[in-house]
Amino acid sequence: MKKLLFWMVLIVGIIAVIGACKKSENDTTTAAATSCAGKNTFTIASSCSDTASGSITGIDNASLSGTFSQFHIYGLAGGYSVDNSTDCIDNSTLIGNMANTVGYPTGSTSAIVNYVVTSSSTFAQRFKFYSDSGCSTELASIVFGHDDLSNGGRASGLDTSEGPSTASKLTYNLSCMKFKGSTAAGVTWIKTALDGTDPTVG
Repeated sequence: MKKLLFWMVLIVGIIAVIGACKKSENDTTTAAATSCAGKNTFTIASSCSDTASGSITGIDNASLSGTFSQFHIYGLAGGYSVDNSTDCIDNSTLIGNMANTVGYPTGSTSAIVNYVVTSSSTFAQRFKFYSDSGCSTELASIVFGHDDLSNGGRASGLDTSEGPSTASKLTYNLSCMKFKGSTAAGVTWIKTALDGTDPTVG
């Protein structure tokens, strides 16, 4: 169990960095490319699934499916206001630390951060922010979709103070991003994070 928990924390510990560019005014197609100097070219995706489906196998003789969270370690330890049955995080320090990765909307009191296996080679990372302490009233959400997950063999020489000395060497790509502002505060946050976008509530 410890080995599987360590593997889950390791695979999902890398947080995607958000980058954005402005769309051109004549860009009206649903699959249009967007780019700017020194940036990657982005395409508007028709979907960015975070629906659980399939399973990822062949990694340390484990099989992963459904939804899981690296914050369960805090729920197991206790005292961090993390509900492992719902993945709800009601801890201002943990939520505050997210400002270093994706930030969070003004008024965020609780959050759900988890991962969903969406096929045998894809998974999604989800951030959902709420204005209440029980993860009921959503402010905004982000989904990062990843594809082409593959096992590149064994990684060795790891720090054994926090886990095993070897692990699977995994590679994957960031394939899509999905944003939703459920309130005005959520929309403001998305506009700030993605300069040049103009989302509306809902």
